[in-house]
Amino acid sequence: MCLLLTSVRFRLFRLILLQQKETHMTYACPRCGKLIQRKSSAAAGVAGGMVGAMLVAAFGAFSCSACGKIESAEFSPEVRGKMRNGSIAMAVGALVILVVVVVVLMKFAS
Repeated sequence: MCLLLTSVRFRLFRLILLQQKETHMTYACPRCGKLIQRKSSAAAGVAGGMVGAMLVAAFGAFSCSACGKIESAEFSPEVRGKMRNGSIAMAVGALVILVVVVVVLMKFAS
């Protein structure tokens, strides 16, 4: 069972690292107009796996390649609403993944 968990965690970690390329959002920088991206953390992927990486991405800061870190207050109210909805969706998705993993492990344990 431990070997299975280690194997699954390694595969998820590898998947997270492969997807940690710059992922641009559909939001434009309010300063320069370029596409922005969410900051991510490889350490969160190692410590918490896919769920940890998704939670960090959900609540991480936004940054522009030209301007640096951008506060959410700089965006228009409708863009902030879309960002909030996206963050909530990622957090809910992370929690759903966690619940599914726990339920599957409980099925195999009994």
